[in-house]
Amino acid sequence: MVLKIIDLKKNKETETLPFSTCLLLGNFDGVHKGHTELVKVALEMGKSLGLKVGVWTFADHPMDTLSGRRNAYLSSVEDKNHIFAALGIDYMIYEDFSRIRDYSPERFVEEILKKGANCRAAVCGYNFRFGKNGEGTPSMLVELLERDGGKVAVVDEVRVRNTVVCSTAIRSLIEDGKTEEAIELLGRPYSLSLPVEYGKQLGRTLGLPTINQRFPVGRVRPKNGIYACVCDIDGRSFYGVANVGSRPTVNGEKDDVNCETHIIDYDGWLYGKKVRIAFYGRLRDEKRFDCIEELKKAIENDVFAARDYFSKKGI
Repeated sequence: MVLKIIDLKKNKETETLPFSTCLLLGNFDGVHKGHTELVKVALEMGKSLGLKVGVWTFADHPMDTLSGRRNAYLSSVEDKNHIFAALGIDYMIYEDFSRIRDYSPERFVEEILKKGANCRAAVCGYNFRFGKNGEGTPSMLVELLERDGGKVAVVDEVRVRNTVVCSTAIRSLIEDGKTEEAIELLGRPYSLSLPVEYGKQLGRTLGLPTINQRFPVGRVRPKNGIYACVCDIDGRSFYGVANVGSRPTVNGEKDDVNCETHIIDYDGWLYGKKVRIAFYGRLRDEKRFDCIEELKKAIENDVFAARDYFSKKGI
């Protein structure tokens, strides 16, 4: 299935979609287990009503505009497109928040949902808000859409180990280095697809080549440390050991945090290409070693630990 992308921030001309839709409404940062429950409901509703199923969301999180600063998030537009396509969604609508931020709830439903998106059914979470100052609630959405024959499903909270699944909780877990707990809420490991940059190529001289990737502004960064990871390269997966941090043994006191990864059993040329790194278990803290030989030995131990980790997890 080919996912259709409608970016209303780039294309200001909005036209009514030529087909009736069932829309998932929300920000969907991370597309976690709570969000996938909404997807299940929407796909069932779309099938029963004969509607195409789409996601209505924002390319930039509203909090960026409201707070006046770039916040850290779990997923890029590219990530969302990839995940929702895999879940069976037909199309994505990316709205321009600055264009509609002052719309009343009534105007939002009439102009954005009914007229613009030809929305005949909608699915949202229990905490969904819309309209100026977030005045619109799920119950208001039900009233405004169903009075003209539309259908609305409001999905309750999802809990894992008595924790409410939400993007805020997942961000906090990742930033605390609790990547395995984050996996339970996300439904998959936290990952980033980033271009490979040139580094000092010290790893290659040690017989342990690494790739260097820089965390982009606005993305959640795992706590500094060494992680067992899986690296996706052109559709193939390899185990790896990722160092998130400033690499104090070779960089001294520089506070220049990036991700340096040794890809196990791989020695291809990756400069300029994008490689997705999926973070699994945190193996240890980042450490400064007295000499390069100690660093090499530590990496070798990390490789052994990563292999053992994935073997025990059955990954």
